[in-house]
Amino acid sequence: MDGETDDEALSRMEWKIEQEKMKLERERIALERERLEAMRERVKVESELRIGQDGRMTMRMSSVALCSIICLLVGGIVGAFSMSVRHDQRTAIQERNKAARVQEIVQSLSGEAAVVEETAVVLAPTLPQTGETNEAAVAAAPVAPPKALQVRTVRPKGSDSGISLIIVQ
Repeated sequence: MDGETDDEALSRMEWKIEQEKMKLERERIALERERLEAMRERVKVESELRIGQDGRMTMRMSSVALCSIICLLVGGIVGAFSMSVRHDQRTAIQERNKAARVQEIVQSLSGEAAVVEETAVVLAPTLPQTGETNEAAVAAAPVAPPKALQVRTVRPKGSDSGISLIIVQ
């Protein structure tokens, strides 16, 4: 019986050793599979990025053209947006300046508007020329003479030299 138990013990030992070998072989196969997968991915990435033998990245001409077009479009959009914002800011500043000038004129004219300079010009209307003398035209036409126009230029005290008000009466 000792011979049979020894054979059984050896066969169990051999069976355990075989199981360990199988387990190690499975682990080796799994590691080899992972290594191959990593190599496939690296080859795929290298083919997509076209990494050359010297390790530098190369790109296809179509990819370069596409990237250039995209960059130009983005730059154009950013430039247009920037110009629009600048234009809006300039317009707002001009509007504020206009409002300040109008306010200055209104204040200088509405309050005690000390007029620095006032020039008045009277324009007398001329009678129509009919080929006759002026005396004959006046005697022939009983039309009332038109009213004279008065043009005054007023410049408020303390205002800019370019600010003046023209009054026609």
